[in-house]
Amino acid sequence: MDSVLFSKEGQLARIVLNRPEKLNAISVEMRHAMMRMLDEAEGDSEVRALSISGNGKAFSAGADVSDLHGIASKKSLEEREQASRGDTITDLGMRIRSLDIPVIAEVHGYCLGGGFELVQFCDMVYCTEDAVFGQPEVRIGIIPGGGGTQNLPRIAGQRAAREMVFTARRIGAQEALRLGVVNRVFGGQDEMHRYVMDTVSEISQAPRVTIAYAKRAMNATLSTPIQDGLAFERHLVKALFGSPETERLMSAFLSRQGHR
Repeated sequence: MDSVLFSKEGQLARIVLNRPEKLNAISVEMRHAMMRMLDEAEGDSEVRALSISGNGKAFSAGADVSDLHGIASKKSLEEREQASRGDTITDLGMRIRSLDIPVIAEVHGYCLGGGFELVQFCDMVYCTEDAVFGQPEVRIGIIPGGGGTQNLPRIAGQRAAREMVFTARRIGAQEALRLGVVNRVFGGQDEMHRYVMDTVSEISQAPRVTIAYAKRAMNATLSTPIQDGLAFERHLVKALFGSPETERLMSAFLSRQGHR
């Protein structure tokens, strides 16, 4: 059985974590497979968004601890860094962030550790009422190492993030909504996925390049001072002014408004 599945549903590419017997614990092999799938989705001009979900009872209970233990058993820091180079949750997350299409997480059940960190890199996060989020890493003697110490404070705020990390305390769907960890909460997976498809339909009303540029501009807020971010935003707007699709859409809008 493939531990990660890839498919297309209309204009949505879907990645499904498919290791339900391990609560979709994310192994090195799964991360490599997901990297290839992200490239495939971005290279398909028909795809306007990508979703990540999990089969079985959970989205993901985290990174595969056996992989982590293998790294921890290396004798020197240099060996440990070499063993994890290029295939971490952070590497996968940064690829998600750089993808030119929006990435949507569809979360149900447990979303813990590396699974939660993966979600924090996504553009939009929807969940069901039974979703449970947490960073339990300190309980096994490590800290969140897949972006959790950097992304979670930006998303949920410093106080909430520190409490979650230091105590390994878990939060439910409604608390995640209150903290801004998720966009919306749904009664079940079918309802959630219908909303995702409706969202993809709305996204597809804009040119693909426009969405890509909007994502790049918003990503800049995470790494640049506002002055530099505003300059980058203006640069992208001016670049889009040269697009035939932008000219077509603006002309159509003005025509509907009675302008010549």
